[in-house]
Amino acid sequence: MSPNGRERISRVLVRMHIDDTDTTIGVEVIENPAAVLAACRARDTSWALAVPTAQVWAQVRPQV
Repeated sequence: MSPNGRERISRVLVRMHIDDTDTTIGVEVIENPAAVLAACRARDTSWALAVPTAQVWAQVRPQV
C-alpha cells in the first residue's frame, strides 16, 4: 500500500546499467509483467527487512 492508503499498481520497471566506476551507461525500460512482479516482490521483501541508516551507523561507528 502507498502512504495514502491506496494500492499502487506497478507496470514498468526501469533497470539502471552502471559500470565499475559507478557511471550510468544505460537505462532499460521493462514492461514484461512477470519481470515487474519479480522486482516488486524483491523490493517489498527487502523493504520489510530494511534497517534505518542511522541505526546501522550507531552500531558500526563504535567499532571503527
